[in-house]
Amino acid sequence: MVQVMDTPDSGIQETTLGKVLKLLRNAEGISAAELASRLGWSPSYISAIETGKKEPTLRILNDYGRYFGISPATLLYILEENLYASNAELMIKVLENKAAGEERKRQAMSTRDAL
Repeated sequence: MVQVMDTPDSGIQETTLGKVLKLLRNAEGISAAELASRLGWSPSYISAIETGKKEPTLRILNDYGRYFGISPATLLYILEENLYASNAELMIKVLENKAAGEERKRQAMSTRDAL
């Protein structure tokens, strides 16, 4: 399980996958209760994932990804590349990666429509 731990001597906490998922949800302006309702989960389950009390499974990452338009691989990449990032830095990365994914989808649609 990915857990929040203090890094030696730095006082900075490690970023968790749950934290990435929470920042993604917050960036979209959606409450945990609303997301839970849309995904068919309980709000307490969302909270447990986002606070690191429960480890997100690949199915969870896939559901989050489908809902927010970001791949599970991208979520893991954001986590790996920003293990010791601040919330602000992490939020920027989440938004940048989400925007890049949306642009790739638009380009693919344009190419498909041109054929």
